[in-house]
Amino acid sequence: FMNNNFFVNPFCNNDDYISLFACGYGLGVSNKTKTVQIRNEYILHYVEKGKGYFETGGKSYAVSAGDVFAIYPGEKICYYADTKTPWTNGWINFVGKGAGELLTRTGITKASTILSVKSEKLINTLMHCLKYVNSGSYIQTRLSAYVLEFLSLIEEKNKHFDTLSKREKYVSSAISYMEYYFSDGISASDVSNYLG
Repeated sequence: FMNNNFFVNPFCNNDDYISLFACGYGLGVSNKTKTVQIRNEYILHYVEKGKGYFETGGKSYAVSAGDVFAIYPGEKICYYADTKTPWTNGWINFVGKGAGELLTRTGITKASTILSVKSEKLINTLMHCLKYVNSGSYIQTRLSAYVLEFLSLIEEKNKHFDTLSKREKYVSSAISYMEYYFSDGISASDVSNYLG
């Protein structure tokens, strides 16, 4: 199913490492009935303008322009736009064997499902994805790339989520270098030069 502002991928594959399930963009409508849902995929919403509310795990959260919030598979959730200042937001739904790991890399967790990122590039990514699928011909690898781009933009904006110390980065880089060039007969000075 697709229209100019919403797309559901009929060929989404849970067995892929990452696969786009759906994406969309639009002005949210206030939902006074507060419909509770349980979704089978991960969902990231980015609030471009306005405000809204998100309920999960017995807690209610207010979100506003610049916030990203996550919905996890199997959880009871409810989200809706503010009645006075309804949000304009974009969303991307995804599945796959690596989906949870990739989401964790952004700094978003079940304990901290909201992150302020303020990035117009997130909406641009969604708009490019919608334009791409509305062109009439699309491939799954490109759709997965849009999910990865969306996730990477959040990860880049969340720079404080850097769990490796400087020492750990050097060690990791050294190991990767040695594994890659092992068969070339490298020396300790080669590794040292590579690391600077």
